[in-house]
Amino acid sequence: MESANRAATTRVRLGNRLVHLRRRLGLDRRDTGGLAWLFVATLPNSGSTALASLLDSAPGAARLHPRGEAQWLVPELVAPGTRWNPAAAVDLGLVRAVWLDRALALGPTAGPVAGRRLVVEKSPPNLCRFRAVVGAFSDMPVHVVRFTRDPYAVCASWARRYDPAKVAAVWDAPLPAGARGAGGGREAFLRHLGDICGRRMAMLAALADISDADVAYENFADDPAAALAGLVTAIPALAGADPRAVVAVKDYSPQVVRNMNADQVARLTAREIAAIGAGLRPYAAAVAALGYALRSPEAVIAA
Repeated sequence: MESANRAATTRVRLGNRLVHLRRRLGLDRRDTGGLAWLFVATLPNSGSTALASLLDSAPGAARLHPRGEAQWLVPELVAPGTRWNPAAAVDLGLVRAVWLDRALALGPTAGPVAGRRLVVEKSPPNLCRFRAVVGAFSDMPVHVVRFTRDPYAVCASWARRYDPAKVAAVWDAPLPAGARGAGGGREAFLRHLGDICGRRMAMLAALADISDADVAYENFADDPAAALAGLVTAIPALAGADPRAVVAVKDYSPQVVRNMNADQVARLTAREIAAIGAGLRPYAAAVAALGYALRSPEAVIAA
């Protein structure tokens, strides 16, 4: 199985390089004038898959990947040491060529802007190089949406889904001593997750100057219709998106959008919540800039 996966990845890499070469040499002359891009800046497990599903329901919108994460079309982009590493060298010319190829294959649309296809792209690791990714498509209409969520709910979701070894290997986030995910190590792991979340929220906060619209998960989940209406005002090509669309997210049954914050945080003890807060504390300014607040460790533990 591992050998088959390696072979499949190699085929994808070779195919992508051919696509890139054809674009560089001018052999792919397809007009990109019918494309526009919507980049969602978001953290993992923030509800952005549900958001992308609703945005994709607009007649003029489309995703390049079922989850709206075109990162998975470029193996080099998701390789260990690159995916969440801002310092990693990424060939954005290759990324652009592959994403363009997939987008152009979708064809035109009869959406609100005649003949224009709005591509919704929300790969969370784009945060590490967001301005560069957006800049690679700056010759076409580009929109940016920041999508935020309560960091305690985000960390609770991470703790439920990712063990410490996976976080260290996949997120380029080496574990501190003692963060083994059990007993006292569990609290150290959650503090580590708080630190990761804080760093990523700082990346998100730094994009205020290029954001066309900001959407909080809490507002979106509580009233999808109102959230979509606000987005349509900023990005008219989203007109017609269905706020009642059923979405399929991770291992949950297909359902309409609902606020999962309370369910997520309820899985944590008071000390675990305090541990997440300790990790977030160095990034309190960024957390506040995005509309959230740190919870008092003393109050959490006392509760």
